[in-house]
Amino acid sequence: MNEPTVKEKSQVQMDALIMVQTERRDLMITMKTGDGKSMLWVVPSVMDEEVKSNVACPFVVLLEEQYSKAVTARL
Repeated sequence: MNEPTVKEKSQVQMDALIMVQTERRDLMITMKTGDGKSMLWVVPSVMDEEVKSNVACPFVVLLEEQYSKAVTARL
Protein backbone atom coordinates (compact mmCIF):
# COMPACT_ATOMS: atom_id res chain seq x y z
CA MET A 1 0.00 0.00 0.00
CA ASN A 2 2.93 2.30 -0.77
CA GLU A 3 4.19 2.29 2.82
CA PRO A 4 7.98 1.77 2.68
CA THR A 5 8.37 1.24 6.44
CA VAL A 6 6.08 -1.81 6.60
CA LYS A 7 7.84 -5.11 7.26
CA GLU A 8 7.01 -8.55 8.52
CA LYS A 9 6.59 -9.23 12.24
CA SER A 10 8.54 -12.47 12.12
CA GLN A 11 9.99 -15.08 9.82
CA VAL A 12 6.96 -17.26 10.57
CA GLN A 13 4.66 -14.53 9.25
CA MET A 14 6.80 -13.98 6.15
CA ASP A 15 6.95 -17.71 5.37
CA ALA A 16 3.17 -18.01 5.72
CA LEU A 17 2.57 -14.91 3.58
CA ILE A 18 4.81 -16.27 0.83
CA MET A 19 2.92 -19.55 0.97
CA VAL A 20 -0.44 -17.75 0.73
CA GLN A 21 0.78 -15.75 -2.26
CA THR A 22 2.33 -18.65 -4.17
CA GLU A 23 0.24 -21.76 -3.47
CA ARG A 24 -2.63 -22.44 -5.84
CA ARG A 25 -4.63 -24.59 -3.45
CA ASP A 26 -6.66 -24.09 -0.30
CA LEU A 27 -4.59 -23.56 2.83
CA MET A 28 -5.32 -23.66 6.53
CA ILE A 29 -2.68 -21.90 8.58
CA THR A 30 -2.63 -21.70 12.36
CA MET A 31 -0.38 -19.30 14.23
CA LYS A 32 -0.11 -18.04 17.78
CA THR A 33 -1.95 -14.97 18.99
CA GLY A 34 -0.07 -11.88 17.90
CA ASP A 35 1.91 -13.62 15.13
CA GLY A 36 0.28 -11.55 12.38
CA LYS A 37 -2.34 -13.88 10.94
CA SER A 38 -4.46 -10.96 9.70
CA MET A 39 -1.89 -10.07 7.08
CA LEU A 40 -2.31 -13.52 5.54
CA TRP A 41 -5.79 -12.64 4.31
CA VAL A 42 -5.54 -8.85 4.12
CA VAL A 43 -2.50 -8.63 1.81
CA PRO A 44 -3.78 -10.95 -0.96
CA SER A 45 -7.21 -9.32 -0.91
CA VAL A 46 -5.74 -5.82 -1.13
CA MET A 47 -3.33 -6.79 -3.91
CA ASP A 48 -5.99 -8.47 -6.09
CA GLU A 49 -9.68 -7.67 -5.81
CA GLU A 50 -10.53 -11.05 -7.35
CA VAL A 51 -8.97 -12.89 -4.39
CA LYS A 52 -11.43 -14.20 -1.83
CA SER A 53 -10.52 -15.21 1.71
CA ASN A 54 -12.54 -17.17 4.25
CA VAL A 55 -11.70 -16.22 7.80
CA ALA A 56 -12.90 -18.14 10.86
CA CYS A 57 -13.08 -15.81 13.83
CA PRO A 58 -14.34 -16.97 17.24
CA PHE A 59 -15.23 -13.49 18.54
CA VAL A 60 -17.71 -11.11 16.91
CA VAL A 61 -15.87 -8.01 18.15
CA LEU A 62 -12.59 -9.23 16.68
CA LEU A 63 -14.31 -10.06 13.39
CA GLU A 64 -15.85 -6.58 13.21
CA GLU A 65 -12.46 -4.99 13.92
CA GLN A 66 -10.74 -7.06 11.23
CA TYR A 67 -13.48 -6.30 8.71
CA SER A 68 -13.19 -2.58 9.39
CA LYS A 69 -9.40 -2.69 8.92
CA ALA A 70 -9.76 -4.61 5.66
CA VAL A 71 -12.29 -2.15 4.24
CA THR A 72 -10.07 0.78 5.24
CA ALA A 73 -7.04 -0.85 3.60
CA ARG A 74 -8.90 -1.17 0.29
CA LEU A 75 -9.73 2.56 0.16
